[in-house]
Amino acid sequence: MSDLTRRDADIAIRHVRPQQPDLIAKRLDDLDIGFFASRDYLSSLGRMKAPEDFGVAQFIGYGSAERLVPQLKAMGIPATKDNFVAVSDNGPVMFELIRQGGGIGPLSVKLAKRNPELVRILPDVAIAKLETWLVTHRELHTSRRIRYTFDHLAAELFRNG
Repeated sequence: MSDLTRRDADIAIRHVRPQQPDLIAKRLDDLDIGFFASRDYLSSLGRMKAPEDFGVAQFIGYGSAERLVPQLKAMGIPATKDNFVAVSDNGPVMFELIRQGGGIGPLSVKLAKRNPELVRILPDVAIAKLETWLVTHRELHTSRRIRYTFDHLAAELFRNG
C-alpha cells in the first residue's frame, strides 16, 4: 500500500479503514465478492454444479492459500492448498490470471460482471463483502486539486461501485 503520510500518493483506495490520525477517509460501497473463472477454464472442467464438484479445480488466491482454504471448505468445496496454482497480493494480476483461464478465484462481482468471458461459480453462495475506503492526507483541506479529485472519485466510485 502506498504510504500517504510520506506522500507516496495523494489519494488511495483501501480495503481497510486507515488508523493514522493524519489521514482522512470516506467509506464507499462495500464490494460483494464471488468466485469466478473464465468460460474456457470452466468448460475444461466439465459439468460442475455442486460445491463438492469443485474439489478438483485449480484456484487462484489473493494473499495466501492457507487463508482461503477454510473459506472454500465452509462453502462445501473440498479444496486444499494444493488446489492453488497461484496466489498474488496484486488485484490486477489475480484478475488477469483468472481471465486468462488459470483457475477459479475471488473477484468483485461488479468488476467481473463487466467481463463477459468470466462466469460466477456457485452464485447463490456468499463469499464476503469487502470494505472500500477512499483515503487522503489532511492536505485535502488546503489543496483544491486534491479536494476536487477526492470528491470526484468518491462520487464516481459510489455511482459505479
